[in-house]
Amino acid sequence: MEEERIAKEEEVTEIFPGLHLASFVSLSDDCISQNGIDTVIEVSHELHELLAVDIVMHIKLDEAATEDNFNKIADKVANTKKGGGKTLICCEESTGLAATLAIAYAVKYEGISVNDAAKSISQQRPQVELDHDTLIKLSNWERKMEKERITEEEEVTEIFPGLHLTSFLTLSDDCISKNGIDTVIEVSHELDELLAVDTMMHIKLDEAATEDNFNKIADKVSNTKKDGGKTLICCEESTGLAATLAIAYAVKYEGISVNDAAKSISQQRPRAVLDQETLIKLSAWGRKMEEERIAEEERKAEEERQAETERKAEEERKAEEERKAEADRLEIAKRVEEAEKRVAEAERIYELERLETAKRQAEAERLAELERIAEEERLIEAARIAEIERLKEEERIAEENRKAELEKIETARRFAEAQKLKEERKRAEAERLAELIRIEEAKRTAYEEAIALQASAIAGNETAAFFGGRKNVQIQQIQKFLTINNPYGQMELETQEDSKLKGVQQDQLSKEVTEIFPGLHIASFLTLSENSISKYSIATVIEVSDELHELPAVDTVMHIKLDGAATEDSFNKIADKVANTKKDGGKTLICCWESTGLAATLAIAYAVKYQGISVKNAAKFISQRRPQADLDHATLIKLKAWERKIRREQLFQQTLQLVASWLPMLSMLGLVCLALKLFQDEIERQHEMEKITPEYEYFHILKWP
Repeated sequence: MEEERIAKEEEVTEIFPGLHLASFVSLSDDCISQNGIDTVIEVSHELHELLAVDIVMHIKLDEAATEDNFNKIADKVANTKKGGGKTLICCEESTGLAATLAIAYAVKYEGISVNDAAKSISQQRPQVELDHDTLIKLSNWERKMEKERITEEEEVTEIFPGLHLTSFLTLSDDCISKNGIDTVIEVSHELDELLAVDTMMHIKLDEAATEDNFNKIADKVSNTKKDGGKTLICCEESTGLAATLAIAYAVKYEGISVNDAAKSISQQRPRAVLDQETLIKLSAWGRKMEEERIAEEERKAEEERQAETERKAEEERKAEEERKAEADRLEIAKRVEEAEKRVAEAERIYELERLETAKRQAEAERLAELERIAEEERLIEAARIAEIERLKEEERIAEENRKAELEKIETARRFAEAQKLKEERKRAEAERLAELIRIEEAKRTAYEEAIALQASAIAGNETAAFFGGRKNVQIQQIQKFLTINNPYGQMELETQEDSKLKGVQQDQLSKEVTEIFPGLHIASFLTLSENSISKYSIATVIEVSDELHELPAVDTVMHIKLDGAATEDSFNKIADKVANTKKDGGKTLICCWESTGLAATLAIAYAVKYQGISVKNAAKFISQRRPQADLDHATLIKLKAWERKIRREQLFQQTLQLVASWLPMLSMLGLVCLALKLFQDEIERQHEMEKITPEYEYFHILKWP
């Protein structure tokens, strides 16, 4: 079995597509070249040289479980896979830590949760034990990425000028009106009604990736942009498909290639996964559009050539018309000369008329000057009257300002009185609050004194077994336990009731020492005294806590870490320690810092392994012996699994012993059977020889006459 386990550890397993896992010990250049590995991610204290691979990513072992390294590992695996390569991850400390770090790629790029990825790895490499602390950090990182993903999906991103992208789930009237959207292109099975937008274009989801729809989407975005509007595209299936369809506009109207448009979208919306099948169709459509554009340019060039020919013909026609126009111009010049003579005569007559008009105009100007002087005198009189009215208005305004100033002074006086009343109310309120705080402090002091008295009464006068015999430390721990289970505000200080602790909490403060199985006792960690140890002749104490406490009253102390108590290794240690102590004629006592119930649950391991009692029956027996002890259900489940494993191992050992006891007898029987077979073969051989011997021919029936 050990050889089989080592062989499995030396295997290279593809735990996710393009990502392999191997033991750090078995990693070699032959292993890398045989499996076609392009990149190695090494988690160790120092980087080791690998000749068979060009790319090695080193992660410090003591800094491995960080969000920065989770992102680095996931990105490295994804980039290698995108280039058609394979990645191998290994860890100097344990294969389990390497497998746990590999989950980062599955979470970020495969869309698999931490729990599902852990289950998948356990199925492919059952012997690998994943790192629990790293799994917790991965779960926190997964939740953080999920929040970022949701925040990004709720955003409206302008992926191209005038064209926006958002998630189908977050699409709403507020979102449309807030971003000034005029047209919505919806890719779905059925059209949803949107009130905040006048223009909607619906694309059937199962018919979206067609050239006709590519043209429709591109034309709709271009027309909306031409009218000064904005377009938003969304898809019921995924934001990635909507982003992929939006590339059609960039290809047709922005002159951007499919690859450049895809890169631009990936930079703006990194989590939008573009639809590869639609990208292939877009590339084919883009090539077709390019061919049509080239054909259109050739057609335009041909039209330009024809236009040039027509232009030359038009120039020749115009030259002929100019020659004809020159002849007409000479004829017109003769007619103009005659007309000039007639004009000169008309000008002479006009000059005579102008002089007469000037005389009449001078007379009119003299009359206008007289009227202007009369108007100026009228305006001066009007200005004098206006000045008198202005002075009266200034006196009225001064009177109004004086009244306003008096009102302002009165208002300031009233405001000062109001402020004074407000300050007095504040001072009275502060005094009342101070009195309430003093009363609350007095109540809390009474609460703390009651807890201290109760803790002292529970501890008694006997010397504490734990805490190095220090009574004050024991009382402080009991006081802390009472404070947690009797919070301030729930304890009645005016009544004579000492405590409201019942059941499990009361059992934790009980001074009773219970023998749950022959030679095995349990007691409360807080109230156990040295007198109890000597009274029950305890030889060994099993302490389940975060750190080992001084226990001078006993010679043998076995410490079990609290966070590692419910493991098969701890079950075996506890059972073996109790059995060995009992074999030496001593008694064992088990105590747990967390609860007496957990100590009683761990004691079942001894009953299962050495008493032959099932977990279920042992739990019932303990409940009868110590009814208030609350057994730990999670530990009971692990004990049942361990019990099945123990029973299988015991059955296997019994079978081996049975075979070993019967092996000598079976060997003797085999030898006897072999001797009998050889004896029978010899008799038959002699019989055959006798049949062919001459003196025995009489007995050959076939030779009788």
